[in-house]
Amino acid sequence: MNTTPKNSKINILEFFYEYVTEDDWLEGLDIYQAGKVHDIGNYEGLVSSQVSAMGTRKLEVRLKIHPNGKCIQWMECTCPKNRAHNRYCEHMVAVMIHIDREMPALLGNLDTRMPMRPPVKVRKTRTLKDELAKNDPPPEKSSPLAKDAGAAERILDHLKGSIHSASLVAHGPVLRIRLEIKTGQLTHYDLELDAAAKFLLSHPDLKSASAEVKRLKVFPDKALLGTRIYALEEEKIQAERVVAIPKTDTPVDPYIILTDKEKSEVRCDYEFIPIKMANKSLGKEFFFVTERGYWPISSENISAEWHDLPLKKTFKEDAAAEFLRSGFKEFIHEAPIFLEEQLSSPNVMEAPTLSEIKVDSRLSDGWFRLDPIYDITGSSKISLAAMMQHFKLKKRRYVKAGKSWIKIPELVTDHDWQLDESGQFLQVDALGLMRLRAAVGDFDRFVGSIALLNQIRSKTEFSPEVDPPSLAHTKLNLRGYQENGLKWLL
Repeated sequence: MNTTPKNSKINILEFFYEYVTEDDWLEGLDIYQAGKVHDIGNYEGLVSSQVSAMGTRKLEVRLKIHPNGKCIQWMECTCPKNRAHNRYCEHMVAVMIHIDREMPALLGNLDTRMPMRPPVKVRKTRTLKDELAKNDPPPEKSSPLAKDAGAAERILDHLKGSIHSASLVAHGPVLRIRLEIKTGQLTHYDLELDAAAKFLLSHPDLKSASAEVKRLKVFPDKALLGTRIYALEEEKIQAERVVAIPKTDTPVDPYIILTDKEKSEVRCDYEFIPIKMANKSLGKEFFFVTERGYWPISSENISAEWHDLPLKKTFKEDAAAEFLRSGFKEFIHEAPIFLEEQLSSPNVMEAPTLSEIKVDSRLSDGWFRLDPIYDITGSSKISLAAMMQHFKLKKRRYVKAGKSWIKIPELVTDHDWQLDESGQFLQVDALGLMRLRAAVGDFDRFVGSIALLNQIRSKTEFSPEVDPPSLAHTKLNLRGYQENGLKWLL
C-alpha cells in the first residue's frame, strides 16, 4: 500500500540516513552535539567543513552541489573510512545534521525525487536495515525504534533526555518535538503521522507532552481499509471506500465483513470514515483521528487497484439489483467489503411465481379486468400491472418489492398487454384471455365471482363435443386438426 503523494518532499537527512550504519549515525550525532563541526563555507557550490575528531586531529568534509542546485553530485571525507572503503562516515553525518539544523537554506533547492547521488559502491555501504538484519537480538546501542525508525526518530530517541516538549501541529497528526540538541540551543523536529505514532508508542509516559498529546492513544486494534456498502434509499445502494476503526463509544449499525478469498461472513461493529475525509490522516502504517489517537493499519487483501476505485459510487434501481445479483463484483476482488446487515442476504428473484389472477367484477363491452398477482416471499406480493408500469414507463428490468428485488418476468416483457384507465388492471377481451391462457399454461387460480369465472372458462376452454354442420356441398375434405379448429370456432 502506498498512500504517499507523488510530489511529497523527501528530507535530505532522511535520504542520507538510508546509506549510513546505525553506529556511524549515532557517533555523528554525538560529534555534532559536542560542537565539533565548524568553519562551513560554500565556494560556488563546493561546500567545505572542518570536523574535530580523534583528539586534536581535524578532518575535512566536502560536498559538491550541481550548478543547477538540484542535486548533491558527490560527498567525501578525509578520514580512512571514506577514503579507503567509500563509506559514508560519522563525520559526514555530523556535517549533514549541522546543515539540516543550522543552515537549511544551503540545501533548500534540492530535487525531492533524487536529492543526492548515493555512494558509488553501494554494495559496500551497509544501510541501517542491513546492520539490524545481521544482529538478532539488535546491537546494544539499538533502541526499540531501530528497526523502522527514520533519521529524526533516531535523533530524538538518542537525545530523549533532552526533550523539552511534545505538541501537535494544528491538532495533528504531525507531532512537534522540541529538544535541546546542543547546550543552550533548542531545535524541533516535526514527525509525520507514522513517525508520530511510533514515537508515542515508544514514549508512553512523556511528561513533557502537552495535555492534547497526553489524551491521545496508540490503539492495539488495527484499522481496516475496505469498501462500505449500504442502502442509501429504498432502491439506491452506495459503495464507499473507507477506513474502518473498531467501535468505541459511538453507536453504529452492525455490518458483515465479506472477503473474496475466504468468502467469510464475520459480524462486526465498526466506525467508518470515508477515504475522502481520511486522506490527510492516513499514513502508510497508521491512521489518525483527532482527539483520539492512532490506529495501526491492516492492508491485508487490499489490491493496488482498490486505490484507483471511485471514492464513492451509487447504484440505483436496475443497477442496484444487478450489483446485488453480481455479488458486488466490482469491489469484492479488490478489498474486504463492509456490508450493511440488511443487505447481507440479498434476494434477487429471477423467476417470480404467479400466485393468482384476480378478476374485477366490472365487465363492459366484452372486456375483462384482471389483476395477476406474484407471490414474493409469502408476505410480500406485487401485481403484474405495477411491473408493467415500471417496464413501460421507466424501462426497468427489476423492481423492488419489500426486501426483495424482482426481475420483471417475460409475461410482461414479451407481450403487449394493455392496462385499463386506472392503471391497476390488465384489460383483455376474449382473444386476450386465450393469449393469457397460452402464456401462463394450465393456470386455474382465477379469483372472482362465479358468473365471471364461468364466462372466462367459456371463452378459454374448448370441448370437442360439438356437432358441426355438413360440408358436403362445399367439396371440402378437412383433415383432423382442421375439424378441431372448426369445432373450436363454432
